[in-house]
Amino acid sequence: MRKDIAQGLGPLVKNLKLNKALVEYTDERIEWHKNQLVTSKNMEEVAGHQFAIKELMRFRTLGDEVSSILKKD
Repeated sequence: MRKDIAQGLGPLVKNLKLNKALVEYTDERIEWHKNQLVTSKNMEEVAGHQFAIKELMRFRTLGDEVSSILKKD
């Protein structure tokens, strides 16, 4: 992640209320994709949902990623 992006995300991940809302939304979307996996009709759909889950899980560690980039200076 570029430093300017990390700086822009800083207020989001440092604000506990906003960060909690982001994590709750992320968890909700992950559950939706998991439910879609059950009814997927082909491997392309399965792969698409797996990719979405993988990317959504990065939001759970977004605060750590932003902090590590901003601490480098």
